[in-house]
Amino acid sequence: MAFLLDSNIVSELWKPSPASTVPGWLKSSDWLLPVVVITRQPQALWDSLIDAMAVRHGAKIATRNQADFRHATVFNPWTGVEHLPGAREK
Repeated sequence: MAFLLDSNIVSELWKPSPASTVPGWLKSSDWLLPVVVITRQPQALWDSLIDAMAVRHGAKIATRNQADFRHATVFNPWTGVEHLPGAREK
């Protein structure tokens, strides 16, 4: 199963002391980086595009902002918890 990375995964790696779970998870996972994440201009539209790409390609979204994605399965590398569509925390 491939994961589409949200921008907060990438920005975590730039921190002086990233959460230990995120780099380890990245090394052990198959992931893709959507082009909209590279733009660094967060917008609700970009989250919608990532959500649609994940559904279309049968991928999951890796993020800690699971409430931003309504249609795809979301995995949070900080907690190790997977959230199914329609079962989001607000």
